[in-house]
Amino acid sequence: MATDSFAEYSAEIRSAGPPVDLLVRRARPDDVPAMAVVEVAGRGGDAGVAEAGLRRWLDRDRSALFLAETGGAVVAWASAQWLGADGDVAMDPGYYLAGCTVDPAWRRRSLGRLLTGARLAWIGAQCAQEGEPPMAWYFANVRNTASIAMHREFGFAEAARAERIHGVTFSGDGDVPGTGALFRAPLEDAATTRG
Repeated sequence: MATDSFAEYSAEIRSAGPPVDLLVRRARPDDVPAMAVVEVAGRGGDAGVAEAGLRRWLDRDRSALFLAETGGAVVAWASAQWLGADGDVAMDPGYYLAGCTVDPAWRRRSLGRLLTGARLAWIGAQCAQEGEPPMAWYFANVRNTASIAMHREFGFAEAARAERIHGVTFSGDGDVPGTGALFRAPLEDAATTRG
């Protein structure tokens, strides 16, 4: 599976800020159809396939889905989950920020940042409960500068690069394979940043 749909980014453009009625919360099974609509708007594809994937995510052990809604409408969703060691790249097992999709009409409103804060809080609680080291992980295409810049605000630092991470391949330029970067953040650092 290749990943290549991400928002354009410019450090000079500041977020407009979230809507005043924004609610970030854990997703429930009845939220899945609306989350699938956001997935298709943000990344394309088939709503039925997206819905099936989101339902599988909800059913996984050691995982959580979060959503952002305003005016009763879901406008973004994100996930966190435990991933074991991977043969693709030298990496530790742990809790990963595993996906985030924001409806294109709602980008640059701090929704990804707020969903990341909620997921990091959940990961911190899971690590404490399970006796795991307080560390969060995530990976992204090295060309996804918007995601990388936002995650740096939470203390994420690059740990490794590879063409394939946890079965995900990354798009490159033309026929040149892409590169993914693996990042980690000690949760003590993440807790002291914007979230």
